[in-house]
Amino acid sequence: MGRSDRRPVTFPTAHPEPLAKRVLLILVAVPVLGVLFGGIYALPVTRLTRGKEPYTTALLALCLAAPVVLIGHAFGTSHAWMVINGLLALVGLAIQRARGPLDGNLERFGMAHACAMAVALGIGMLSRAVATPH
Repeated sequence: MGRSDRRPVTFPTAHPEPLAKRVLLILVAVPVLGVLFGGIYALPVTRLTRGKEPYTTALLALCLAAPVVLIGHAFGTSHAWMVINGLLALVGLAIQRARGPLDGNLERFGMAHACAMAVALGIGMLSRAVATPH
């Protein structure tokens, strides 16, 4: 029994999920995870800074930058698009901050975080679709 007698190992092919199911998963998962992780970030920041501005907003801005960079890196998004996405996230944070203090209401930062994640996923998917030859 030599090397040529071995048969190659084959694995069953996975059935791709329908596009509608993937889109529905993204539409449900992004807001839920955005609000949950927004709350997870906001609680320690609020306790660390005791709700004092501008430290709370600055640390929360850094917490918004983390998923933007990680999602952008995972999709292979260019640095220019990641900067644009980061600026959009900061605008969203500024809008939520203008509505009131971020330390008293965790959902305010959660919504800014969910929007930043959604935009990062959208930009990542678009940049990957443009870069992939058809």
